[in-house]
Amino acid sequence: MKLKRTRTFWFISAAWMMLFIIIFTASRTILLNSFNELEIILAKDNANRVYTHLLTRLEYISHITTEGSYWDAAFHFMKNHNKKFIEENFNRDEFLEAKLNYVAFISNHNKIIWGKGYDLSRKAYKPLPYELKKILTRANLTLEHKSKLNDLYPAQSGFSGIININNQLVLISLDRIYDENEDYPSNGILMYGRDLTPLYMDALSKNMGFNVAIVPLNKENQGVGVRKAITTLGEEGKQKFIYINDEKTLSVYQSIKNIDHEPVALLRINIPRHLYLQSKKTAVQNMVLLIIFSMIGVISMIVIIYIFFKKQESITGAFERFFPKEFVKLLNKADIEDIAVGNSKKQNITILFTDIRNFIGLSERLTSNACFEFINEFLSYLAPAISRHDGFIDKYIGDAIMAIFHKENNSANDAVDAAIEIINQLRIYNAAREVKNQDPINIGIGVNTGNMMLGIVGDGKRLNGTVISDTVNTASRIESVTKIYQSCILISEQTYGQIDKEAYSIRFIDRVMLKGKHIETPVYEVYDNDSEKVREQKEETLRDYLVAWELYNKQESDKAIAAFKSIIEKSPEDNAAKAMLDKCQQQKSKN
Repeated sequence: MKLKRTRTFWFISAAWMMLFIIIFTASRTILLNSFNELEIILAKDNANRVYTHLLTRLEYISHITTEGSYWDAAFHFMKNHNKKFIEENFNRDEFLEAKLNYVAFISNHNKIIWGKGYDLSRKAYKPLPYELKKILTRANLTLEHKSKLNDLYPAQSGFSGIININNQLVLISLDRIYDENEDYPSNGILMYGRDLTPLYMDALSKNMGFNVAIVPLNKENQGVGVRKAITTLGEEGKQKFIYINDEKTLSVYQSIKNIDHEPVALLRINIPRHLYLQSKKTAVQNMVLLIIFSMIGVISMIVIIYIFFKKQESITGAFERFFPKEFVKLLNKADIEDIAVGNSKKQNITILFTDIRNFIGLSERLTSNACFEFINEFLSYLAPAISRHDGFIDKYIGDAIMAIFHKENNSANDAVDAAIEIINQLRIYNAAREVKNQDPINIGIGVNTGNMMLGIVGDGKRLNGTVISDTVNTASRIESVTKIYQSCILISEQTYGQIDKEAYSIRFIDRVMLKGKHIETPVYEVYDNDSEKVREQKEETLRDYLVAWELYNKQESDKAIAAFKSIIEKSPEDNAAKAMLDKCQQQKSKN
């Protein structure tokens, strides 16, 4: 085994070194040869940022146009042409706040009812440009063909896009005017617009951190980059064109189209290159540091791997999933490797058994995979309650759990506390099943306390931890009789004698002849999980129940029947009383 570990260690070490050499060589080649591509990618990303900004601005104009078009006041203005509406809602402050250059109201007959322009930099009104008026006189036609004309931003209810007015680009948005509830047909069109002035582009450049400009589609008096961009974007149909001006800057060009899907200008972004050139130098320096730290990392990994194989922590962890570490500690062993056949210990402990009622009927309706998924999901809700109360699961028996509680002088209390929490967790699980339209699950829990032998059995090759005592069988048998009394939790007299009786809602139920026994065993019900109403009813009838049971025990059937019927009238949900009433009636029929 040691030789095999050594070979594995050196094989992994060599593989790590070889992998490091390959990665280093490949990274150096890719890094040094790919900076031009990285530069282009970053340039395109910056171009997309600018384009997204313009889209966002156009989206904003489109949004406020849509809001204004569903405005009762605007709808009434189109009917009565009330000047007061204009004076109150489209003064200088409104233009400045909305950052708009143009507002116009157009009738369904393409007549401009009212329109005004505003210079945001000079803070002065200006008339609507003649070219804009021409476009507005075909506003209805534009809206009817919006799906074809809307190139830059697809507005949801109207139309938005770019127009060219005297070599000045304008963002405009049109939408039909309705009343707020759309009770009446549209009676006009609302238009908002914003100039893309040089001042606007300068502010955008400052915000982006590089120069942004709009270039006319005119090859005359233009540089080589612009002429090539016009040719490439126009004739070849590409979306972006990148031109390296010199060692200091490169430019990204993108075509801007108007509402008729015709190119009207170029969007040019000038990006400094000195950052990328410096990055190439810095990257080489960083690779040297990477070599140093990578070597340290490889050496550290080799040491970690060696320690890993030396300690075999993962193997021990895997064993503990099948063999509880608590069982190992109970045998006073430090590690699972220390256990051997014959290790044993006698101790007073408490056993908890829980089982699903009618599991066979449930499993017959499930596929094998679904059955295992159900059991694992069920156990994931219930099992943690055991560990939270200082217990551990000794074994899973199909759908059943056998748990051990070993804390000295408190194992019985721990087991009962765990049983109560298990029922609470079951209700949470059933609530989750109800959401999925699945039937609720019912379980029974049996608890018993006594002296037991814990130890290791096996033939040396195959070992198993086990508990040997009649106490285990009794706990299992008590769980089985929970079905008779329809009780969630039943405990033995031995457990009852060791718990803190003031801490629980508990009562005597019956003396039962358990399978394999020759003497009747007293059993007690823990009913803390019942509703407050049921608990109060059981408390009120506690003495009556004992009197009725004594009558049953003396075989005074008629009196016992009357007594249990009286209890059921006072406590209709007392399933144990109902079970005892059945036993009394059976007793009477035999007598």
